[in-house]
Amino acid sequence: MKTDSTFLPNGSTKAMNILLVNGIFSLILCMVAAPAGMMVFGQADLVMDQGQSGRTCRYTRPYSKLQVNCSAKNLGEIPSTVNTKVQIMLMSFNRLRDQLPPHTFAPYTSLENLYLGENFLNDINNTIEDLGYLQVLDISYNGFYVLPSTLFQLPYLRKLYLTHNFIGDGTFELRVTSPIQHLAIATNKLTKIPSIGPQPSLTHLNLSSNQINRLSVDDIAPFCKLSTLDITNNPINLDESSCDCHQFMTWVEIRNITLASNIACKKETLDSCSAKSFANETMVSYNECLEMIEIAEAQAVAKRTWITVGSCILAVLVCVMIGLYCVHKRNKKRAKKTKKAQRLATNNANTELLNGNLPEAV
Repeated sequence: MKTDSTFLPNGSTKAMNILLVNGIFSLILCMVAAPAGMMVFGQADLVMDQGQSGRTCRYTRPYSKLQVNCSAKNLGEIPSTVNTKVQIMLMSFNRLRDQLPPHTFAPYTSLENLYLGENFLNDINNTIEDLGYLQVLDISYNGFYVLPSTLFQLPYLRKLYLTHNFIGDGTFELRVTSPIQHLAIATNKLTKIPSIGPQPSLTHLNLSSNQINRLSVDDIAPFCKLSTLDITNNPINLDESSCDCHQFMTWVEIRNITLASNIACKKETLDSCSAKSFANETMVSYNECLEMIEIAEAQAVAKRTWITVGSCILAVLVCVMIGLYCVHKRNKKRAKKTKKAQRLATNNANTELLNGNLPEAV
């Protein structure tokens, strides 16, 4: 039996072959020429944003938060194509230089974590105050000498990484109001522990590889929740005659602080210094920090109480409204039923009256 091709003219068979080849070729072209910024869905990737000169930023959703990763893209500025709803922004290992343009981060109203490490920045004035919900900031390995005071007033800032800059003592001559828990200022130009006032949230402090040459209990007494302190690689010179070394070590032991340091107190002065109590100023600073914790806890309890009371009042009001509605509906139903009965009675009375007025049949 002959195949179907024998029933087609030779010209038609060739035309079909040509069309088939052209279709396959067109499909290959479409796949190759697909736009670089198209949506890509995978296990981690959500979308690819086109950056400068073909460099792309990758989007993911760790912990259900929108993250953009533009690290190591040789970028000289924040790409304008970045989604303004991102919560985590990775811009490390780029070529961001000097000062960022004013209000660079103003469009990113949901930004919580910002990583700008390993760049060439030295000024973030007029940019950081726009990050009202920022919780984590990393500007390590840059060229900062000073930092704006607004940085230390961000209401939600918990972690601040400032390692490998040129920051001196002057930056920290202020009262920090941010609820900082983790503060890393290693490898800078500090000559003393930062004087930033009571810090009821601070638990981890890294001051290693600075130029700190003196130390006393008063320096860390305002940090009443401190659990980890790293002061290694500092030229600390303690006056043994003043018992500063033993008092510092005693405080660290009493407060259960994990200390990383190269300090070694002289055993000869241990007996004479062990009986010495802490100064009143030291305890005042420590107690001020504790009072701030107590106030915060009391405010939290009061807030929860008001929320509970408000919820109960709202629940009662809802129940009352539902009860009134049910009563209203029942009364309306009764009124409707009564009105219907009255109408029926009236109709029956009219019918009886009409029947009574009719002439009797002969």
